Amino acid sequence: MTPTSTTANPALNALKDIRLPAEVGFWPPAPGILALLILSLMLIIALIVWLYLRHKRHLRQQAPAKAALQLLSQLDANDPQLMLQLSSLLKRCAISYGGREQVASLTGEDWYQYLDQALPIKMHGKFSRLLKSRYQPHSDTDTTRELLTLCQQWLQCAPSYYRKASKGAKSC
Repeated sequence: MTPTSTTANPALNALKDIRLPAEVGFWPPAPGILALLILSLMLIIALIVWLYLRHKRHLRQQAPAKAALQLLSQLDANDPQLMLQLSSLLKRCAISYGGREQVASLTGEDWYQYLDQALPIKMHGKFSRLLKSRYQPHSDTDTTRELLTLCQQWLQCAPSYYRKASKGAKSC
């Protein structure tokens, strides 16, 4: 006679199949993971806000030079008052960067040296022609073109120079 499962061991009949526990779900995460996610989200938000404010500050610092460059492009190179207009345009822009107390009283060589600070070293000394010919009748077209280019260069260098100067570094 062959033994069957019911006759051989009746205790085995009472056993049931092994049930596996339910799989662990993704949510809710462990407290450490949840804290890490919240911290990461806060850091990302802080980075976005910082980048936005930095960009906004950069645009605000560039605004005077951008407006002055637009005004510079509208100046007539044949105008007898061109030298006075250039100096006035640069002075208004310089006041917005350096402050009225420091810039408004500058004239002559002091004004020329102040303007030179924001330019690359190879361009230092060229503003003296602007100051010397400011109240004289209109000079030749090469000088006028060179001064317009120099003014444009200064307006492009000034925002970064004064931003870096306030932090201690000086370059265009």
